[in-house]
Amino acid sequence: MSKFNASTPLETALRIFPAFPRILSSATEDQLVPLLEQALERPPQATTIEEFCKQTKGTLNLDLDTVLDEANRGYLAWLEIEIHPSKLAELMESDPNELLLIDVRETWEHALVSLPFSVRMQDFKSEDLIATASRKPIVILYCHHGVRSLYAAAFLQEQGVPHALSLQGGIDAYALAHAPSMPRY
Repeated sequence: MSKFNASTPLETALRIFPAFPRILSSATEDQLVPLLEQALERPPQATTIEEFCKQTKGTLNLDLDTVLDEANRGYLAWLEIEIHPSKLAELMESDPNELLLIDVRETWEHALVSLPFSVRMQDFKSEDLIATASRKPIVILYCHHGVRSLYAAAFLQEQGVPHALSLQGGIDAYALAHAPSMPRY
């Protein structure tokens, strides 16, 4: 099943698949951000993926078929890399010793609020973390809204930790669903 096609609005792709810019890997952030901002300045739904590829032909040289193929494959993988807050709550209650829960947020965010049993490790690329994560059966990373942890989980999976997952919606979604008294920011 394909989620994206040539006429999918760029704004929609970015909203439902926050990792969409990662598939444009030939571009540096300095190149990509201004082009995305420019494309999104138009009225919502105005710039399609196909139009964005055409508009950036001189700078990014994005091939539409390649972008669509990678976006659709990436979206399916992204759906499989997240864990729902309810499932995490079950795991924390039933099997906390089997769980490595990693907070990839900044120090000040962790000091403000954190999940029980979690360790803060902003440098998710460290060799020590990769070694530790490979020995645990369940590795769940979280951040504020689930974007930074999504990148971290994808990185760990690329490094041979296939059971690394990102908390869907981050600590904010967990607090809303399972810990209403937990501070939110």
